[in-house]
Amino acid sequence: MNQKILEDKRVAGVGFIGSSRVGRLLFEQCGHLGKRSSINGNGKNHIVILRDADLKKAVEYVVRGCFGMTGQRCLGSDNVLVQKDVYAQFRELLIERAKNIRLGYGLDEATEMEPLTSQKGRERVLNFLEKGLREGERLLLDGRNPKVEGYERGYFVGPCVLEDVTTDMWIAKEESFGPICNLLPVDSLDQAIEIINENTEYGHSACLVTKSGESERRFVYQCNVGNVGINAGIPQPYAFYPLGSRKGSFYGMTKSRIDSIRLFLDQKTVTERWV
Repeated sequence: MNQKILEDKRVAGVGFIGSSRVGRLLFEQCGHLGKRSSINGNGKNHIVILRDADLKKAVEYVVRGCFGMTGQRCLGSDNVLVQKDVYAQFRELLIERAKNIRLGYGLDEATEMEPLTSQKGRERVLNFLEKGLREGERLLLDGRNPKVEGYERGYFVGPCVLEDVTTDMWIAKEESFGPICNLLPVDSLDQAIEIINENTEYGHSACLVTKSGESERRFVYQCNVGNVGINAGIPQPYAFYPLGSRKGSFYGMTKSRIDSIRLFLDQKTVTERWV
């Protein structure tokens, strides 16, 4: 069916959000057929906490970046890279905050985390966790079987925090799309940037928590991602800003907002003289 749609002469281009595997196939087909494409795939996003960060604010940024929308968003993070000097202190603050996150109905204003969108999505997140545990990660906060009064059959997974995660592990490289936080201690900002750039094939976003303008500038210019947040948990700009991604997270033409419409249009230049 997809092939028939792509081959139709009325189709000028393709916009797609989904897995990088399917996105690559679509991109190849569009190239073969001479179609334009704007394809967003998987991500593996990071938050970096430096020793000079306000740790209480950093905890809130991580809660939003890892657990907001139950982790079900393209720019949400899985990996939290914490400078070793403050790792233990940050870990304790995060656990204390995360274990008290309120789960419930998404339209209830008191709810901080809603359920996953489907049973299949819940099973995928649980399988992701199980694979990580088999690799040797240690679960500091186990959200696999939360009890939510009144919603016993809901597709809930609570906040899950893991440590003893190393960069060569599968769970550190692939996207969970769920409420999972991998804690990884780092020696320096340079090491964190190297992990972001080299350890995963994806490049949606990265965030940095710091009080240093010099660190901010290095992070912005050196991170090979399309969206950068400074002292934020998720780089979520106003709607009229472009949303660009890099590496295996994006294929085709970087388009968004009004440019998303122009992707499917042909522009014409007209030069006239009447005298």
